Amino acid sequence: MSYKILISIILIISGFINYAYPQEVIFENSVFDENIKTVEVYKKGFRYAYPVIRLNSDEQIILEFDELGESVSDLSYTIIHCNSDFSQSDLNPIEYIGGYEENQMNDYETSFNTRISYNHFYLEFPNEQIRPLVSGNYILLIYKNYDRESVVLQRRFYVLDEQCSIAGEVRRSSIVQTMMQNQELNFSISDNNSYISNPHDFLNVTVMQNNRNDRKVTNLKPDYIRGNTFDFLNTQTLNFPGGNEYRYYNTKTYRYTTDRIIHVEFETPYYVFTLYPDREEASLPYSYTQDINGDFLITAENVKNPRTEAEYVLVDFHFKNPPLKDAESIYVFGALSDWKISEQTKLTYNYTDELYELRLLQKQGFFNYEYVIANSSGDYLSDLTEGNFTETENNYAVFVYYRNPSSFFDELIGFTVINSLK
Repeated sequence: MSYKILISIILIISGFINYAYPQEVIFENSVFDENIKTVEVYKKGFRYAYPVIRLNSDEQIILEFDELGESVSDLSYTIIHCNSDFSQSDLNPIEYIGGYEENQMNDYETSFNTRISYNHFYLEFPNEQIRPLVSGNYILLIYKNYDRESVVLQRRFYVLDEQCSIAGEVRRSSIVQTMMQNQELNFSISDNNSYISNPHDFLNVTVMQNNRNDRKVTNLKPDYIRGNTFDFLNTQTLNFPGGNEYRYYNTKTYRYTTDRIIHVEFETPYYVFTLYPDREEASLPYSYTQDINGDFLITAENVKNPRTEAEYVLVDFHFKNPPLKDAESIYVFGALSDWKISEQTKLTYNYTDELYELRLLQKQGFFNYEYVIANSSGDYLSDLTEGNFTETENNYAVFVYYRNPSSFFDELIGFTVINSLK
């Protein structure tokens, strides 16, 4: 072995040791820099698809985000292989990274003719510099100045080595008490290639409704095994609140008001969009509205490229409701909140107008959202604000993991999305 190769191996191993995370750390979709806005991760060519690509294929993940301000940060990125629960796996980077472990983000554009300056970053991955070598869960890590302790954002994505097929359906809950509110998922996994051995020990399935971590079940095992077919039919575990169709608004133009906008005003340097006051919908009959399951789309009228020409605007939310208990708070929720609650999306009560209110900075576009009440136990109680209806259109993502005893990591060997209406 040459001296240069030996030194390279030592550097790679030392880098892995320096940047290994404790096993108990669960990586989530997170933003750590207040100037980073409008983060989008999706499969190239499919804006609303889960960020899942096939191993050794031409498929790519797209990452887009803005950094507010005129200066451009020196940003780098890498990937981290994870277990099925998004804790860091035991693999060394040399085992799951092809190419360079650390790469610069050089593809960005400066905003054009906007009142608030920003730089729009764009990344297509895998690329010539870096690619994943094995399947499984991954974290895409973005950080400043070559310092992995200066992380600005992280995003989950998935690499699939398809070894099985999945078929299923969503139907009304078979539990009498929740028949009108919940949805029940049944599905089967077919091991066409006889790839899976001892499924009760080595198979691990996760199901998620509409990207929501609060509506996710993990570590599912088959209820029945029929040769190479594994059935998942647990009426208790695979029983999900139906929720409601998402609320929406559109800020694509500040020249006139659109549906759900009362008025638009200019308060230097922002346009301010005031939404019609919302109310709880749990007590109302179900009404179908086509939505994008809590997601958003950046768009602006009369511009060539919304990525760099859309404005950052202020959106005023109002929710008519009596004051909640001291241990409860209400939040705007959806992709616009990164599917989590935070102080930035928390509404405050206005005793004069007798309603909750929030002003939120966002890029122009079409947005889905809902309201959730969080209690001291950390539960998201959207059933109090939105209601649950078995008729609601929802997506259920099914992730099938397999830990081969000889590989020591969770392979992602199956994935599909089952829609409640299709």
